Amino acid sequence: MKTIICFTGMPGSGKSIAAEALKKKGYIVLSIGDAVRNEMRRQGIPINIKTLDTFSVEARQNLGKDYAIRLLESEIDEALKTKDTLFVDGIRTMGEIDRLKSRGYKVVALALISDKKTRFERLMKRQRESDPKDLEDFLWREKKQLEMGIAEVIATTDYFLENGNSVSKFQNSLLKKVKFIINSEKS
Repeated sequence: MKTIICFTGMPGSGKSIAAEALKKKGYIVLSIGDAVRNEMRRQGIPINIKTLDTFSVEARQNLGKDYAIRLLESEIDEALKTKDTLFVDGIRTMGEIDRLKSRGYKVVALALISDKKTRFERLMKRQRESDPKDLEDFLWREKKQLEMGIAEVIATTDYFLENGNSVSKFQNSLLKKVKFIINSEKS
């Protein structure tokens, strides 16, 4: 059975760093955040912290909790024609996980965990167009992420991985965890 390992975690928990490490090892990693930002660009919506999270919440409310994963379905199907496992970065709702399962895929969730202070500091340094510009933005985004349903996804995840301050230690731990997950799911 084809397996999709899904990352979840609050903003700044290390999902992008995890994706980068896995891509370097030759894995296919698809990003829900990238798909949503691309859809916003296609619709001519400017991207910033407020528009991204408002768009995401409203789309999931109006078009279904599985809205964001549907943006990636054709890429997922194409990738799994030649691979047995792929990764999806940025699962936010149980609807997204349920959608993948309903399509016949084995879905494994991996939550990346970091404390709030560390995540805030990371986002202040990263400064992606949709990142918070200050503490007020950060707290607003936290609230929006929780409104989407990410807390339920994190609470019911299959595996957890703590992400402290060292990128290299985190990436090494991640690669070990991924190897363990892939071997465990095969048996």
